[in-house]
This record gives sequence, C-alpha cells and structure tokens, in this order.
Amino acid sequence: MKSKLWIASELFYPDQTSSAFYITKIANELADKYEVHVVTATKEAESDVYIDPRVKVNRISSDFNKNSLLSRTIGFVYVSLSFFFFLLKRMKKKENLLIITNPAPFIILAAILTKIKKANLKILVHDVFPENTISAGIFKSKKSLGYRFLQIIFCKAYSTAQKIIVCGRDMQDIFQKKIKNVEVLVITNWAETDILTPQKCDWNDKIVFQFAGNMGRVQGLDKLMRILNKVKNPLLEFHFVGNGAYKEKIETLKEQFQLDFVKIYPPFQRENQIKVLNTCNIGLVTLSNGMYGLGTPSKSYNIMAVGRPIFYIGELKTEIREMILENKIGFVFTWEEKNKIINFLNNLSLADLGIFNEKGQKAREIAENYYSEDKILNQYKKHL
Repeated sequence: MKSKLWIASELFYPDQTSSAFYITKIANELADKYEVHVVTATKEAESDVYIDPRVKVNRISSDFNKNSLLSRTIGFVYVSLSFFFFLLKRMKKKENLLIITNPAPFIILAAILTKIKKANLKILVHDVFPENTISAGIFKSKKSLGYRFLQIIFCKAYSTAQKIIVCGRDMQDIFQKKIKNVEVLVITNWAETDILTPQKCDWNDKIVFQFAGNMGRVQGLDKLMRILNKVKNPLLEFHFVGNGAYKEKIETLKEQFQLDFVKIYPPFQRENQIKVLNTCNIGLVTLSNGMYGLGTPSKSYNIMAVGRPIFYIGELKTEIREMILENKIGFVFTWEEKNKIINFLNNLSLADLGIFNEKGQKAREIAENYYSEDKILNQYKKHL
C-alpha cells in the first residue's frame, strides 16, 4: 500500500501560471509513488483533464486581488490558516507533507503542523521568504527590525524540513548559508521539449526580442524601457506578451518615450505557447538587482525548447546567467552595463541572425539532453 503524501500549494491547475503548471505535473508524477492529496486555493476547473485521476484535489475558496500588495497579504494569511486547519483535521501522524513556498505564512504554520503530526516535511522553494520582501519593497533594508524578526522565524520554520528543494544554484547558496543540518537540493524547472519545437520565424527584415510572461515588480522592466529609450536601431522590435503589476507602467513608458518599436500584447493560453514563443528571434529574460537566489525564471527553459537564444539582464552568478554562459546559448548583461547593452543593441544587424540561429540550435540541444520534462520529473520522484 502506498504511503500518503499531502501537497499544499496556493496555485494548481487550472491556474495558468508557470508555478501551477509545474506543481500539477509534479503531483501527477508522484502519484506513481504515493497516494497524493493536494490542498490548493485555486478554483475548480470545468474539466480536470490535466490532473491524474489518482490525485485527489481539495480546493479552498479564496478571492483576492494579486496586484494589490495589501489584498495579497491578507489573502496569503487567510489561505495559510485555511490550509493549516484543513490539514490539522485530516492529516495523520507521520504522513508526508510537501509544501510550496506560496503562501509564505504557511511555511511557519507547516512547521508547527510538522511538530504536532510528526510529519515528514519537504519544502519546494519557488519564492524565498523573507528575502523577497526586500525586492518587493516591503522592507527597505535587511537591518530593519521587522525583517530581522521574520528572518529568525522563517529560518526556524525551514529548519523543520527533512529536505529543501530549490530551482537554482544561487537559491541553494542562499539556503545553505542560512539553514544548517538540512539537505538543500537543486532540481531545476524543465523545458517542454515534447510539445514545444522550433519553428521558422516569419520576421525577415526585423530582429525581434520577446518577453513572454508575468510583467511583475521583480523583472526590472521599467528600467529596461529606459534603456530602450536610448536605442536607435531601426531593425529591432521588442515584444512584451503577458500581464502583471507593471504592465500599465510599461505601457505608460512606451507612450512617454514614443517607443514605436515596442509592442505590447495580451497574455496567451498555454496551448498557444508554441506559436507565441516562435514569433521572435531571441527570448528576453530579466531579473532586478537584489534577486540573486530569489527566483529562477522558468520561461528560460521553454525559450530553449523552441530553439531560441536568451538575452538576459540580471545579477552575476544567478542560475540562468550561469546556464547561458556555460552552454554558450545567449547573451548576458548586468543592469550596471547600461552602455554596453545599448551598444550591443545598436550594433545588431540582420547578419547577426546566423549567430542567433546557432545559439538557438545549441539551446534546443541542451534542453533535450539536460532539461527535458521526463528527466526533471524523475529527479522529483527519486528525491521526494
């Protein structure tokens, strides 16, 4: 008889975010090994066709504005308490519990639950709390009393886990420095190489950069728009596809700077991903300063799946930057290299598309050999 595994995650299918997609896939895979029960705050879909029938999903009602910091904070607390009391009532002694770091307050409550139930707790880190409160502007400094208090509380909570799984080496570095005597294992996100394949781009007279996904606070897109205001290359187009808290700000800056070569498009459904990701010459990935170890943009792997190189702006030693450099599949810059970025973009010509294609082919090869879905999911099955 299989042992029971509880998975607590704010996001799950049918939510369209990458986190929900990954957690749903992981739950399906772990159903081979465990009797899987999911607790989520995502509303029920009309059809659960993407969920393995062996996975039992328990949905807790929640409705709050994710683009409002206050509303999101209240929602996080409500969902965390709901998860806690749901599991306190239903979870038996010494059962397995896998939590995802959203909602953040539940990390503390899960540690308490682990003590009460003597559970085998494992934590999958998508967002690093409380470090990400600095980048989100909630705290101005790690020296602030509130931040230091949260750091102590959360370190104690993380320390109750048997294993912590992170998405990148930079994130592993953060956890190994602050948590002792807990295994911190890197399992990256994966590329959907089975369904996302390279297709010819229709652009013959343009070089198209594409940012596809969440336009949030931590991508630094407002800073990127100010850099693009200095670019004077008529061959370039920058396409932004998606939604997020900073989309309106990007639209405002586009109009303010009169950036006609910047195009902004609505979000797309996951089934249209192959079409959207192939409508560019190079994928664009950015992370603000202060995000070292706090997030690994999952979009990077699907950019590789469709055979596109990556143009990355972010801090030194971040996971995506290191992956690009190690495999020679793109171009990397820091935000401090503003003039270098401008010069690079201004000097691009159609002749450079050959280099883009070579790097894109290498990216696809790396995605197939090291980041395919079956390879990464096998790691989850092995280590959880």
